[in-house]
Amino acid sequence: LASRHFLHHAYFNSQQSRIEMHLVSKRDQIIRIEDKTVRFARGETIHTENSYKYSLHGFKAMAEEAAFETNTVWQDEDKLFSLHYLTAT
Repeated sequence: LASRHFLHHAYFNSQQSRIEMHLVSKRDQIIRIEDKTVRFARGETIHTENSYKYSLHGFKAMAEEAAFETNTVWQDEDKLFSLHYLTAT
């Protein structure tokens, strides 16, 4: 049902530095979930997920603000992803 009546839409929100995921209603429709009724107009969206993106420097600064110290950082070959080993200060 969901895939027939909704589209998945993802885009990069540069102001928030995040990828946003949305479901977009393909038509006017009414969805019932238990005792609740939700109406969607064609083109109306449900914001389902945010995936924030940080630079290494930005992540380190955020960790330090939360009282963590960066010990080691691992990155993939293309430097698109990172894994940070942190300890509490």
